[in-house]
Amino acid sequence: MMKEMSKRAGIEPRLTNPCLRATSVTVLSDHNSETRHIKSITGHKSDQAVVSYNKRPSMEEQQKRSLALTDFSGNASSGSATSVQGKENEIQQ
Repeated sequence: MMKEMSKRAGIEPRLTNPCLRATSVTVLSDHNSETRHIKSITGHKSDQAVVSYNKRPSMEEQQKRSLALTDFSGNASSGSATSVQGKENEIQQ
């Protein structure tokens, strides 16, 4: 379902149902949802299945890494380096 919706929307790379499920677990875990509540939403049967997603970086951490890479790639050609600290502070607020 998600793959077809991504295709129609022109989203690359194509999103998949497992991708959405993993993101849901990460976001809910980041917001301190109990495992039993996450399982009821995502349809996971075991606690271990949910816990395995918690090895992924949080959404906030993923945004920080994305900003760092974007900043680096944007400045690589000019040879200058800028701090992403200000942008990281915006994310935390």
